[in-house]
Amino acid sequence: MAQTHGSESVPADSDVDVFASVRAAMLEDTPPTTPLRTKKRLRTQADIDGSDLEPDGPPGISRPPAALLTNAAMDATPAAMTTGSANLVAFARRHGLRKGLRGEQLADVESFAMNDSGARDVKIYTQQLSLERKLDSIITSMPPWTPSKELQINAHHYVVAVMLSSKISAYKGQTPVNHVLDIIRTLRFDIPVGIERNVANWKKIVKVVSTEFTNIRASFKKLLRNSTKGINPSTHHTIYNLTTALIKNTKCTVSVPLCARVALMRAIYMLPENRGNCFWDKIDDELTKLRHDADGSERKWIKGLRRFLEQDRQKHGRDDNEVDDLEDEVDEQQQEVDDILEGRVHAQVGDGGSTVGNASTEA
Repeated sequence: MAQTHGSESVPADSDVDVFASVRAAMLEDTPPTTPLRTKKRLRTQADIDGSDLEPDGPPGISRPPAALLTNAAMDATPAAMTTGSANLVAFARRHGLRKGLRGEQLADVESFAMNDSGARDVKIYTQQLSLERKLDSIITSMPPWTPSKELQINAHHYVVAVMLSSKISAYKGQTPVNHVLDIIRTLRFDIPVGIERNVANWKKIVKVVSTEFTNIRASFKKLLRNSTKGINPSTHHTIYNLTTALIKNTKCTVSVPLCARVALMRAIYMLPENRGNCFWDKIDDELTKLRHDADGSERKWIKGLRRFLEQDRQKHGRDDNEVDDLEDEVDEQQQEVDDILEGRVHAQVGDGGSTVGNASTEA
């Protein structure tokens, strides 16, 4: 009891001992004799069916209820499993339930969780080999690859664009085919990745492109013949109408450079000796002569092609000046094709080729 000393109270020894005992108790490692009371949480259905999982990892201390363990996990408890591994197995099961695994899959996951790191590595590697084997069997059972309709349509569009490009150096042989193959390699379309390394499948694409060139050359020649029917040149198709017919059902648009190239074709066709099987060879010969006469001058090359266009407008059909309203540059797709062809020609120049008629300026 506190004693009175004058007007102030002096703490008794028992009062002082209370604080000393509190400090001493705080320093002890033993648990408190009277546990703190905490509010008990009501048990929910989530506790019962195991759906209240911690997504980031297994619980830290609590032992899983026996209802959550499969036979494989039960066999390992309590002697073979520590509290930590039991918790990991319980987490593995609950996580597997969330992922919709079947019963036998859940058992495999629990067994995996009980293994040491070396056994887990072996199981992972074995599973990888099993997946590779299954994938190989799927690939082997797939039907042989065939060019799609989409690829054939795109090949048709770009064959026409190459045929009408001012960058093309030859209409026959492998050169124009290689141009379109370069475009397919660049734009890909729907061809499988790495198909170029599959010789058999790549030959199928080469055949599609080669066939398109054969068909387009025959179609162009037929349209040239139809455009010049009649003795009177005034009844012939104008260069604008002929070019429009040549690019029908493609993405190309009529332009001055395209009309100039078509005018060159018609000028060659008008010579009777050129209308047989040698027609495209004669055009290739004329292109070679034009490049020789230009002698490396892009201005001369353009001037030569424009001269073909002027003569065609004067000679065939009733010119209604439609060409005067055309763009002096090619459309976006044709420019894309010209750029690819130009890049290929420049690569050939490094091997001793010629760039005449293949620069960026359009004819």
